[in-house]
Amino acid sequence: MKKPIPSDVWGDQAERSLALRLQREALPEGGARGRAAAAAVPRRPREGGRGGDTAADLPREAFARALASRGARLVQPQVFLELFSGHGGLSRALRERGFAVLEWDICRGPAWDLSARRAQKLVRGWLLAGQVWGVFMGTPCQTWTRARDTGPLRELGQAGPQLPSRLRSDQHLMGLPEVTHPADVQAIRIGNVLAGFCCSIFELMHLLQRPVALENPARSRLWLLPRLKKAAAWSTSHFVYTDMCQWGTPWKKPTRILGDRVSLHSVARECHGKLCSRTAKKHTSIHGLAQGGGFKTKAAQQYPPALCKALARCLDHAHGSSKTIALTSLFV
Repeated sequence: MKKPIPSDVWGDQAERSLALRLQREALPEGGARGRAAAAAVPRRPREGGRGGDTAADLPREAFARALASRGARLVQPQVFLELFSGHGGLSRALRERGFAVLEWDICRGPAWDLSARRAQKLVRGWLLAGQVWGVFMGTPCQTWTRARDTGPLRELGQAGPQLPSRLRSDQHLMGLPEVTHPADVQAIRIGNVLAGFCCSIFELMHLLQRPVALENPARSRLWLLPRLKKAAAWSTSHFVYTDMCQWGTPWKKPTRILGDRVSLHSVARECHGKLCSRTAKKHTSIHGLAQGGGFKTKAAQQYPPALCKALARCLDHAHGSSKTIALTSLFV
């Protein structure tokens, strides 16, 4: 039997329904309390790991090591999650401030693929069990970028275009109906799955009243998703715009960050004019192909160290003023 959700915690009926939906989505089998607790406890991996991963490469074991970090600032056994962490610049900046952090990125191995339902349930379980105090998501933007708009449509049997192929439009956010190449269809599918997962994590952290932030290029079509538009309208959330050139890169790369229960106003630095307002030099272009192959945008994926330190300061401050609520405590 479920206990009623206190109105002073979840607010109106819409938030109550969202809380119940997120709980069912994360814990479809058994009781919420038991399933969340089980997800949070490290398990002994099979010999050789899953899919060739060693114990050191498995998310459960990495999370347990983060919880056991010596000298970490842990009022309770909690960690910070940087999802799609890439080079982990933000994680390093938070560790320098004494926090226990888990970097999550698919570059660590197949077990870290967040398009897999198993991995998604594991992350939600940690959140529901109250073991995560904050989340930052650098959601992959490869299929959501407008830089693809001038690219061709890849035909069946075509190895690959010189430029990225068109995948979405403002009218077809979830994918152009004329896309038929299997690799492009798969890219759209994975992009949709990851976007939906990030929206659910943002919503869940909001309900748990903990700091959460999501980053993407300023003109990314990800920001057109109705769930993110709704999240941006919450009284506890806000957008900030920042240009990477103001943090030390030669390219401008306008970027937008949506934060909830964390003040990000100190990282709002925009560049104005044709020349960089910081260096008075022309910005380096990140459009097109790079020398030696690949796309120029790949070099711009890593956050500048100065931005990472500024974001860490914001999250540090939010950690000191955030509440700790476990969604599972509201159910029996």
